[in-house]
Amino acid sequence: MRHMILAALCIWSCILTVTPLLTEEQVGRANNLINQRFTSRFTYQYAYFVKFTKDECNRGLTYEVLQEALKGEDAVKIYDKVSNYGIYEGQRMVVSSYLEQEKFVIHAEYRLLDPNFNSPITRLLSHQPTAGCAIFFSWDSPCVSKCLLHKGNYNIIDKLRTVNALPVDRVFAFGKVFWQDKERPKEEVWASWRSLDQYIGLMRCDANNCIHCFINGVQEDRCYNDKSYERLLMG
Repeated sequence: MRHMILAALCIWSCILTVTPLLTEEQVGRANNLINQRFTSRFTYQYAYFVKFTKDECNRGLTYEVLQEALKGEDAVKIYDKVSNYGIYEGQRMVVSSYLEQEKFVIHAEYRLLDPNFNSPITRLLSHQPTAGCAIFFSWDSPCVSKCLLHKGNYNIIDKLRTVNALPVDRVFAFGKVFWQDKERPKEEVWASWRSLDQYIGLMRCDANNCIHCFINGVQEDRCYNDKSYERLLMG
């Protein structure tokens, strides 16, 4: 019995210490290529979700791998759809802008996850090829007041839980901190980010430079502080 318990603990600890396939460098390369080819003309809040096969992930998402994987995506259609507040659905990626309503704004990352069980992301993952890893990127960090509000109607963590076939190796990356959250207490923002990171690894990216917002559960302050982040990018 003692051996069975020890074996179970070993298996559990191994699961907990599995290193995610996606690294800062890999996410940075993917984000940089996608920005250069598809999203560089967007100067407002947008989001994309892109999938790669297990083989592509294992090969390190080099530029050659990325170019081959995304060769079927149409830059013109992406721009036309997103600039007209639509949602682009391609072979490997889905892209959305925000959408203004009469009294509020629906953020781009939420639109890619709605409706439950039949969202653009769900539909993308239901088609071949099977996803081995995935990157979810948003121009702005998910807002505390809606996208990360516990039990809120627009909580993207709850939405992500409804997505079938979401790969274990997955990252949520953002370009800059949402301006309204800059006016909130830092502790409140970090607590919301931590809840997201516990479900999908959180990074901040600028072109091909990305950093983890949490390392072994410890927050990386440069992920929030713009000046520290800028110094990091400058080397």
